Amino acid sequence: MTGFASDTGCLNGVVWRAEIRSVNGRGLDIKCRIP
Repeated sequence: MTGFASDTGCLNGVVWRAEIRSVNGRGLDIKCRIP
């Protein structure tokens, strides 16, 4: 089973994006990109 979620937003002129992934409950990858 695979899970995936992503979200993008803007706060005070700063654009951000977050991604969360999980594959078969073996691990969790979280990536945040903030300039």
